Amino acid sequence: MEWILTRKRHLPSEDLANIATLPIAEQRKRLVGLLGPARMSYRPVRLAEGAIWGLGLPLPIATPKPTTDDILAAVAAQSRKGEERRSCLELARLFHELVLERSVVAASREFGRLQLGMGVSVSYCSDVVLLQAGEAPSVVGVNYRRRPYTAGGLRFALSAMHEQSRALERDLSGARLSMLQFPQRAKRPRTAEITFGDGIELFDYEQLARMAADTCRLWNEVQEAAEDKARRTDTSGWWGYGEPPSASEVAS
Repeated sequence: MEWILTRKRHLPSEDLANIATLPIAEQRKRLVGLLGPARMSYRPVRLAEGAIWGLGLPLPIATPKPTTDDILAAVAAQSRKGEERRSCLELARLFHELVLERSVVAASREFGRLQLGMGVSVSYCSDVVLLQAGEAPSVVGVNYRRRPYTAGGLRFALSAMHEQSRALERDLSGARLSMLQFPQRAKRPRTAEITFGDGIELFDYEQLARMAADTCRLWNEVQEAAEDKARRTDTSGWWGYGEPPSASEVAS
């Protein structure tokens, strides 16, 4: 899962999914909450996804399936010290343990990005198809955040995955849609959980494009309002360096 391009900062696709289905007033409130310094990156784990699925390490030559230790070493090498490294290592371990415990068989399959209008593109699909004898193949997305998708966010993400895969690839028309997530509930340890999209009513392409356009337009407006407020209060250095204006300040 990657970023959504807007005229200003990028809107993470996870946030787009969770916010786009909300009423406009609530969307604005949630978007204001995203202002400020960038959050921790899960890019080190994303770079290792192929290895975790059992496709080998990203090297120019064929390699044996990597062990958990191989994967953790690769993730650690790409991570910044501190919370990012600890979190990415935890995710990589949980991810690979699930693959091993369920004897997951994954076939490499590159899915292009889904265009949802001018300047808006998303990619919710992992570049694999999961295979199991006697069952339909599965197209899978991965959400690395501690909070799982909301019901509306999951519906949006799975709908985009359908348009990104099944709607375009005839051999995948009967594939299942699934989402791998790593929630942390209360003070319990994080877990790896797969949710299937069976029975979830999907948005069609036009609905997705309309919601994405509305949310990205609102995101630009929220950022412009924050920048204007920062200039008026002589705190223009906040954008990526200091503290952003508060929600009440942006709204004023």
